[in-house]
Amino acid sequence: MFRYFKYLLILIFMLTLAACTDKPGKGIVSTAIDQFVKEESVENIFEITNAHHENGYQLNDFYHVEIAYDRNCLVGVDEAIQKLSGLDALPQPDNLVEGMLSGFLEMIADTGLLRHGIEQKHGAFKKGDVLHETATLKFIKTEKGWRYFEDDINEGDS
Repeated sequence: MFRYFKYLLILIFMLTLAACTDKPGKGIVSTAIDQFVKEESVENIFEITNAHHENGYQLNDFYHVEIAYDRNCLVGVDEAIQKLSGLDALPQPDNLVEGMLSGFLEMIADTGLLRHGIEQKHGAFKKGDVLHETATLKFIKTEKGWRYFEDDINEGDS
């Protein structure tokens, strides 16, 4: 009887230990990192490279995966403002809505709000700069396994 009790205790201990170290598999983490890279890359402005898993930890209901990556600046701030505001690609407005949109985009660019937002997030970058950044991806355990918690990407300090 004691022999079975000993095996039962060992089994309970192993199951408890396994539950404590439960984390998302490499496949789902890799897929989430790829998705993050795709979302953070901005065509003809930023290219994300060298994204990789740095660390992971359980906190509350989420498993947090810290990643590091390089943001390659394909243009400088001024050209990025032109591209992001769409001012370089907007045709002459054909109707009131297009005219209002064009005016709104010009206002954002002219008042410096767009520049402020870009520089607040990425600094005053130049073409060819490589910004070393970090981010934290969250995963939540569901009945069907781990899921990337897409709605909340928390960026770390650059």
